Amino acid sequence: MPLVEWGPQYSVGVDAIDREHIKLLEIINRLHDLMVARIGGVHEVVADLMAYAKSHFATEEELMEQVQYPQLARHRQLHRQLATFILTLKENLDAGRAVSTREVLSFLRDWLGSHIQREDKKMGEFLVSLHKERIASAAR
Repeated sequence: MPLVEWGPQYSVGVDAIDREHIKLLEIINRLHDLMVARIGGVHEVVADLMAYAKSHFATEEELMEQVQYPQLARHRQLHRQLATFILTLKENLDAGRAVSTREVLSFLRDWLGSHIQREDKKMGEFLVSLHKERIASAAR
């Protein structure tokens, strides 16, 4: 069973961002499966998660910069929070230190649920409203 299942509650109304979120959830669900089963491959999936999160955050932040999203600084700070968590997880795994599967998966589930459903939805609403305003202006 996946840790987080994609559903309409996670859609931000911007297809490109939704597709990236689906991919992010897929990676986290792979990590969940490996950690729960206690089988190899965790290091590689954490590295994948780190790289994909970095790429996704760059996409979102560039888009927010382009439209002068008023909550960009806060959003960027929240992205750094997850990036720091993933980096610390990777460092602990690389050093052979024990990590709590429950704590890792709980943090990822809670952070993503909260971030996408609150912060990214606000960003999506802003982008959609801006798009509608531009269409309305062009129609005049």
